[in-house]
Amino acid sequence: MQSSRLEAFSDAILAIVITIMVLQFQMPKGPHIYDLLPLLPKLLAYTLSYFFVILYWINHHHILLSVKLVNAKIIWANVIWLFFMSFIPFTTSWVSKYHMYRMPSMVYGILLLFTGMSYVFLQKEIYNMTDEKDQLGQTIGQDKKGTLSLALCSIGIILSFFSSHLAMACYLLTAIFWFVQGKVFSKVITTTQTDTDE
Repeated sequence: MQSSRLEAFSDAILAIVITIMVLQFQMPKGPHIYDLLPLLPKLLAYTLSYFFVILYWINHHHILLSVKLVNAKIIWANVIWLFFMSFIPFTTSWVSKYHMYRMPSMVYGILLLFTGMSYVFLQKEIYNMTDEKDQLGQTIGQDKKGTLSLALCSIGIILSFFSSHLAMACYLLTAIFWFVQGKVFSKVITTTQTDTDE
């Protein structure tokens, strides 16, 4: 299968995930600014989840640049990753409504953990299919932000036993870590791809 087909399918699923999340917002009960306050927890949870989806989307695009064809292992690894991604609207809605409780924030973190694990597995399968001399593939193989973010998610899950807000802060830190490391990774990918094209 062409990697472009897999990427197009994944893009469609991720777009649906974001659409479902935003459709869960209800109209404020009044015309005043303070009528938005009850929606604040949902808005914060949506923003965090939105950026997780976008960060995955960007990185997913980058790792697929290294292969033109994908095998069955990559397809199934991608399907498993999308399976966990599809649960993000559910956990986002739950944690936004019951943000004071530990269980929703714990489940939110567990989903992020399994999503991250499946993405790391997908990245590994793509790396295994690249040529050892391919600079783009080697760059992907050296990217460790997915693995390191699993540790942050695990810490967040542990923190959820004590405070749901501390847990969510840790998940936010994970997203920031992905963003910062992603900018570095994106720059390396762009440079490597330019050198390869030349």
